[in-house]
Amino acid sequence: MSVSDLSKDMASASRPVAGVRLETSLPIDRVGGKELVVVGPAFRNVIAQARQVADLDVGVLLLGERGTGKSVIAEVIHNLSRRASVPFQEFNCAAMPEELAERILFGSVKGAFTGAQDDKGLFEAADGGTLFLDEIGDSSAALQAKLLRVLETKTVTRLGSHKPVACDVRLIFATNKKLETLRPDFVDRIDEAQISIPPLRERREDLPALIEFCFTRMKLKFPSRVKPYALDTRALKVLCEYDWPGNIRQLGSVVLKIALTCIDSETILPSDVGSVLRRRQGDNPPSEDALRVEDALVNNVDIVLSAPAYRPGEPLDFYFARVLVTMYEGLASGARVGHAEIARRLGIERTTLYRRLKAARTVVQQGVEHAVR
Repeated sequence: MSVSDLSKDMASASRPVAGVRLETSLPIDRVGGKELVVVGPAFRNVIAQARQVADLDVGVLLLGERGTGKSVIAEVIHNLSRRASVPFQEFNCAAMPEELAERILFGSVKGAFTGAQDDKGLFEAADGGTLFLDEIGDSSAALQAKLLRVLETKTVTRLGSHKPVACDVRLIFATNKKLETLRPDFVDRIDEAQISIPPLRERREDLPALIEFCFTRMKLKFPSRVKPYALDTRALKVLCEYDWPGNIRQLGSVVLKIALTCIDSETILPSDVGSVLRRRQGDNPPSEDALRVEDALVNNVDIVLSAPAYRPGEPLDFYFARVLVTMYEGLASGARVGHAEIARRLGIERTTLYRRLKAARTVVQQGVEHAVR
């Protein structure tokens, strides 16, 4: 049964069933400074492997779909290792221009390009510690060749320099792509220890506790809510039976959106869950850009606390358009913050912010005009 059918069927019940009051006694493993919800064997095996490789001075390759928690496992490995005293460094290789990626990773010397100064790269910053390279499958063949050189020589050369600098760095790589997309010689070098992280659909036994964990943390996001969140048992069933193509990251985002739109509700109903989940299944689902900006908005505590109140029954597209416009106007007019700085704070590209802001203003204006009529 699809989420749409299931939530529609449940919402049509004549009266609500007992709610599931969310408790704080959860199966949480505190590993490497992280709180990890673990019930079944699939993810417990991942933690066991992370513990095993932590003190082995070898590179680690993390495999798994987007949103499965690869960056969390990378940080756990670092925190459990002898290198934990040096700050953990990470870099996402996805959608990064090659020249900029090299500048960030390897550093530069004064005069290497217009405006260049003597700057350390992430390799030098991670000397003695760990550097996590996420989405390595999206890196160019040329960058892979340069990384291979670093791995073989244990040195880096800043842009504009010919002097290699010795770096003792433990590398952890992650990708959601097939290894065949990478250079074979590069794969041979980085695949010293491999850990596969399962998607949520293969961790069904963990889902009730994960959902409960996410909702209990909503009190930190929404301190104005007096009571703990409670889920109608049918709403919990909808969440547990969903396939979660975006995995942990999507689960966190969905729970945030449900919690935000149900801030004044006594109990979260199947219809509340369905209104968030069904958006990806409709005839006109939000674009990936729109969902990315929504996720950035709801994951920013300052924005969430100052967001306009959700009006019961309001379409989520319209609500998040209001949130984006309100957030932008508040920052741009009050502190005179521009597109580039707002995009940086949200962790999105400036062009993405510009496109979504233009669309949001149109949606809000149409909503106002509709209300006037």
